[in-house]
Amino acid sequence: MLSEEQCKEIVRAEDLAFVAQFPAKSRREEILTWRALLYKKLAERVVIEYDQNGAPYILGSTLNIGVSHTKGCVAIVISDSPCAVDIENSGRDLSYAATRFITPQENKLLSIPHALTIIWCAKECYYKLCRDTSLNIFTDIVVTSIDLQQNRVTVVDSKGRNTTLSITFYDEYIVVYLA
Repeated sequence: MLSEEQCKEIVRAEDLAFVAQFPAKSRREEILTWRALLYKKLAERVVIEYDQNGAPYILGSTLNIGVSHTKGCVAIVISDSPCAVDIENSGRDLSYAATRFITPQENKLLSIPHALTIIWCAKECYYKLCRDTSLNIFTDIVVTSIDLQQNRVTVVDSKGRNTTLSITFYDEYIVVYLA
């Protein structure tokens, strides 16, 4: 994670103006960090906009981006195809919310290490990927398998679409993505 000061040397004035609306310094740093990383990766200061669903995109580009941030870390994916990413700290306690987002089918997967966080990330990632606001992230997206040997998680939605996402363990973070 970069500090606001570090980001000021990389990001555009418009980025600084955009993050000024967020009172929390940590939130501003998360947003500025992913933008700075994107600019460095693309070696240019592209213009970032948001679609009607709140997903960021690069104005005038055929590249797709996916972004996620959590306390202390950000993740971005850049692809020629639709992409998405979600990141969470593997130690985050999601048990308080599990009854709201774990389906009976997913309950059978909870013996797998980090399953609760992987399921959460997979649902978030898939929701970002399909951009179908008619889906309820908690009930219409179901994780059907987690394969830690292959670093894959499979989801199916209520419309019958089946997608396999990748899992990466990075330090104390779990990243689920499609790039």
